[in-house]
Amino acid sequence: MNIKQHCFAVAALALTATVGHIQAQSVPATFQGVSPGLSLSGTFDGSTTRNVNSGVMKFDQFDAFCVDPYQFISYGQTVDYDKELTFSTPAVSDAIARLVGGYYASGQTAQEAASTQWAIWEILIDGVGSTDLTTGNNQVFNSTTADLAKTYLVNIDSLPKADVVYLTNGEFQDMVTTVVPEPSSLALLGLGVVGFLIRRKRG
Repeated sequence: MNIKQHCFAVAALALTATVGHIQAQSVPATFQGVSPGLSLSGTFDGSTTRNVNSGVMKFDQFDAFCVDPYQFISYGQTVDYDKELTFSTPAVSDAIARLVGGYYASGQTAQEAASTQWAIWEILIDGVGSTDLTTGNNQVFNSTTADLAKTYLVNIDSLPKADVVYLTNGEFQDMVTTVVPEPSSLALLGLGVVGFLIRRKRG
């Protein structure tokens, strides 16, 4: 097999593998930690206190915020996520996208990350339009975090809206992120390399 035939064979295999991956829309990701963020106490049901690492969820392929506080994920754990473009309702999706956009337009400090995370949980737990994180089911027991999250929620319509993707799994915490690796992009990169090798052979 000459180099040209070999390159076309590699490209065909890469494209076949990619099509299967796109159809599944599965994104494997390994959770590495929370940074920037803060360890804070709070409650999601108005009574039971939990200590929560609150902020940017670091995965090996992307950063994210949690949109499912009722489930868990462990450090070093790899989860196969399904990609979704909306979450719950359009109003919820819009609010979350604005909170994420507001965070990335900010200084991205640990306090801003934690406040963004608790504001997202406020939307999910107590509903769109709720702004007080010291009452209701969702409460954070840190006045600085509660006040900043309230500021975000009160001014949510003025926050820039991020282009987000939701990553869901039935057993582990769901996430919202702005960057997800696309298998198709990897395939196009591979095809570009193949094309370069073919042109180099012709030259």
